Amino acid sequence: MLAYRQMNYRTLMGLSTQLCRWLHKYLCIKFINAGIITPPFEIHYKTIKRDSGLLKRKVERQNFMDIETALDELK
Repeated sequence: MLAYRQMNYRTLMGLSTQLCRWLHKYLCIKFINAGIITPPFEIHYKTIKRDSGLLKRKVERQNFMDIETALDELK
């Protein structure tokens, strides 16, 4: 079965940071649809750190702040 995910390239390139662009792309690929019977979408810090390769700060709190800023921009 083939799956197609549409992504708005203009929106993607208009985001300010590479982490924000990575999160946008990840959400477009992983998020299927909202509904009553679908389980809620979850993403964990460890997944973002491992898969993106963009969280390289020495202090973990700064990495959390970068993610929070990126998610706020996506809102």
